[in-house]
Amino acid sequence: MQRRKFLLLSVLAASASGMTLEGCRNVDPAVARMVGQPATLARICDEASILRIGHDYLQKFPEESDRRKLLDILLTKPDGSLASFAAGDPGAISFLEEKTKQDFSVGHTVILSNWILSATEARQSALYFLNTTR
Repeated sequence: MQRRKFLLLSVLAASASGMTLEGCRNVDPAVARMVGQPATLARICDEASILRIGHDYLQKFPEESDRRKLLDILLTKPDGSLASFAAGDPGAISFLEEKTKQDFSVGHTVILSNWILSATEARQSALYFLNTTR
């Protein structure tokens, strides 16, 4: 099958099934590292605490023990589409800080290691844990 025909059929099949191809995209490794840095939490916690929080999150939510899954969740906008950032784009930090505020405002929090955290902070800590220990 020709590549062009294959791509066209893939797009048509995905749209017919209600899927998107956005999850198939690659995230720049520099952006993935930036997303996995819980900057807000790092202002008040040391690295050992962040690693413990990340570990505890993965224990509590083992279905999210995958880097790709965590990245997709962290980069999902309120409308369900995936945000896209270039390496070094300060918009990524702003995006995650806004998600953190939104989590707190709607009560999307989790208690881990005696901390009340936004789901975003907890997931960033989990991603940091995965990137640091594996």
